[in-house]
Amino acid sequence: SYAFIKCSALTTITIPNSVTTIEDNAFVYCSSLTSVTIPEGVTSIGLQAFQYCYELRNIYCYPLEVPGLGVGAFYAVNENCTIHVPSQVLGDYRTHYSWMEYAKMMKAPFMRCFFIM
Repeated sequence: SYAFIKCSALTTITIPNSVTTIEDNAFVYCSSLTSVTIPEGVTSIGLQAFQYCYELRNIYCYPLEVPGLGVGAFYAVNENCTIHVPSQVLGDYRTHYSWMEYAKMMKAPFMRCFFIM
């Protein structure tokens, strides 16, 4: 918790593939943060994880299974913020109880493709 609180030097974050949980308040008050990439393996985003990241405009969320989302995770981000999710699960994100309040922010600009060999 509070791993990067008030870290104004952060402008973009790509969460490593090895991370499965973004802890509570992990990036709260990161005032210069504009973009976050959340990899497919993340299963949980904690309470207020990105709260008060006023400049956050793009959240790229790759999990095909909708991650659990703590209360206020994206509270007070930029009013023009877009949450980008895979197109084949856009409906799942929009109707998931913990993500519903952010449904209007969601877009599905990409399709996750899998090749079986």
